[in-house]
Amino acid sequence: MEHEISSAAALHLSYPQSELPDGVTTLERPASQARATSLAFLRFEKRDLRATEASLSDFGMMAVDRADTRLVMRGANESPCIYVAEKARRSRFVGAAFTVAADCDLTCFHGEPGARPLTDAEIPGGGEGVELIDPAGHPVWLLR
Repeated sequence: MEHEISSAAALHLSYPQSELPDGVTTLERPASQARATSLAFLRFEKRDLRATEASLSDFGMMAVDRADTRLVMRGANESPCIYVAEKARRSRFVGAAFTVAADCDLTCFHGEPGARPLTDAEIPGGGEGVELIDPAGHPVWLLR
């Protein structure tokens, strides 16, 4: 009788350092500087902000800030926004914004390549934040 190993079980194999297969080394992981507590909102660029607003309104979202160059939409919960679109020549996903704990020191990220502090005006609902660049080149916002 053959025994199958579930894919979940197969992924959790671990070896003591002395028994690692040849050519396999332990990956050193730096200590975490912050942990996201929630997804704040998604950021997009859109060619037509009016059409975007109409479409999102069909799904129950409401505009909380509407300008010629930016649209901020919220849902039914207490979050000040869940969707931000900025006027652009082509429509595309820009990146995500995550909230971090109130005691997170955002200045620890300022030395990261491509990092920049966010202004209060950039953040829907205000607050503090920093922009980082993920490995795919997308901006990731950390907010508190």
